[in-house]
Amino acid sequence: SSRFGKYTVIGYDKYFHISGCTIQQYLLEKTRIVGQSLGERNYHIFYEALTGLTPQFKRDLHLTNAADYEYVNQGKAIKIDVKDDVNDFEEVLRAMQVIEFRQDERECIFRVLSAVLHLGNCQFNSYEDKEHHMECATVTSKDVLQIVCGMLGVDEGALETVLVNKIQVTRAEEIKTPLNKKSAMDTRDALSKALYDAQFRWLVNRINSTVATADVHRSISILDIFGFENFEVNSFEQFC
Repeated sequence: SSRFGKYTVIGYDKYFHISGCTIQQYLLEKTRIVGQSLGERNYHIFYEALTGLTPQFKRDLHLTNAADYEYVNQGKAIKIDVKDDVNDFEEVLRAMQVIEFRQDERECIFRVLSAVLHLGNCQFNSYEDKEHHMECATVTSKDVLQIVCGMLGVDEGALETVLVNKIQVTRAEEIKTPLNKKSAMDTRDALSKALYDAQFRWLVNRINSTVATADVHRSISILDIFGFENFEVNSFEQFC
């Protein structure tokens, strides 16, 4: 299963030779990014990168082994017999060369993937605000937060603020409401899903910029619908 839906339009020139194509994607299964059922994997690219990246680049990204990351070890399927992650990662890199990805683009892709992995290891604690009679969350893994900010190029204090506060912006002011531990974890997961989704959309658009063409005399369209599992905890993708 593709874990997302895609609509591909294959274009033909006036001689009925393939002239290019465009891809539209919809409803990426983001639930899988932050949790998997037993025997299930996260997206393969995480495992491929963790086994296939050079040791030096892994050090630059502060990456170790898949077993060390909450987002990819929940399904207990880090290694599966039917898949060679190292070989498949080499195919991914060759595909990037074919599509003419620049070196800096490739590095940015893996920096975002690294940020997502590290975000999953970002832990929280809670304390009681006795003055306002409410539970408030605080980030306990400051070292992990620092790595995430380094990968994304964002301010550490700003990221910590949005992880543990609900921020509402009105015309006159900005209102911050502290989150409890559970809500902070949900915010962390929502950010991770948004990062992966944004990169996935960029990736599709980047591929289209290379393979699309204006010389289309006729076309054939292919619709590949998604197929998602029924998890113990389901969300919007499973509902659809």
